[in-house]
Amino acid sequence: MSTKTTDCGDQVYQGITQAKITEMLQDLASIGATVSGTSPSWTITLNHYGVVLQGTWDESNSTLTVTILAKDSYVTCGEVWDKISSIMKGLQ
Repeated sequence: MSTKTTDCGDQVYQGITQAKITEMLQDLASIGATVSGTSPSWTITLNHYGVVLQGTWDESNSTLTVTILAKDSYVTCGEVWDKISSIMKGLQ
């Protein structure tokens, strides 16, 4: 169960406004995630499976780029992206 740096790439989500950023951060806090940093960049520790994310928001393009910084070795990149995608679909 070691947490390690990943090579999962980035995902870019379109149409992300300030209101959606606020909603996303509130949703993450409600499931026990720890969020540090301020707009436009945050580090998010999900407290599940060693997952740590980096989110960077580009207000001018209304895009949010998410990078998986760390995860437990037994969790695949695909599993993490599936969970993130389900959260993001609720915002879009």
